[in-house]
Amino acid sequence: MAANVDKALVHQVKNNAGVIALISSRFYAVNLPQTVTLPAAVYQSISGKLIKEHGVVTSLPTPRYQITCWSNQFDDVVELDIAIKAAIDGKRGTWGTGTYVTMIQRCQAESVPRHDRDPVTGLYWLSRDYLIMWTE
Repeated sequence: MAANVDKALVHQVKNNAGVIALISSRFYAVNLPQTVTLPAAVYQSISGKLIKEHGVVTSLPTPRYQITCWSNQFDDVVELDIAIKAAIDGKRGTWGTGTYVTMIQRCQAESVPRHDRDPVTGLYWLSRDYLIMWTE
């Protein structure tokens, strides 16, 4: 059994009732598909680091993930961001299932939401960063 933080994150988000009610399973890696039902969200790993705990660098990987919500309506991206944050922020424990069960030591929102409207597509987006510390 190998830890896989990407799959574990997807599992945690897609199996949350609040998120399911808003986007079903429309949670994608890196980019939105060309044809997609909105609202939807994408995730991507944007950096990785080792965290200092009490002045000592831990050996646990702590990647930073960015989750971006997309919709035709601004209120939809705000509601979806709130649901995703409720599903993962401050959560720890076993995420995932089967071959990608991953022990999450800490997941925390690491930024305030940023938002804008894409000038080309006219879609609203809202993104937030999370640090996810996990055990290999």
